[in-house]
Amino acid sequence: MSKLSTIPPKLLKMPYNKNMNKTTSKTEYQTVRNFLTNDQWDLLDRALNEYQDHDEFADEVDTLGARLQDLFDNSVDQSEGN
Repeated sequence: MSKLSTIPPKLLKMPYNKNMNKTTSKTEYQTVRNFLTNDQWDLLDRALNEYQDHDEFADEVDTLGARLQDLFDNSVDQSEGN
């Protein structure tokens, strides 16, 4: 049995794949979008709108907002009644 390392990955100098957090296909975007309901996405959007007033996190909120916009620009609403 191999011994598990307790050293955090950052300290192991593991290569970081810059694309590992990138979505590349419509199917992947759709899978992420379908993970939450429209009401849950709306709640997240409202929370981000409230949080953007905190200047120290403005860049992070803008970045996350752009990522979410990409998600919705590259997927379709599959909720019931649509």
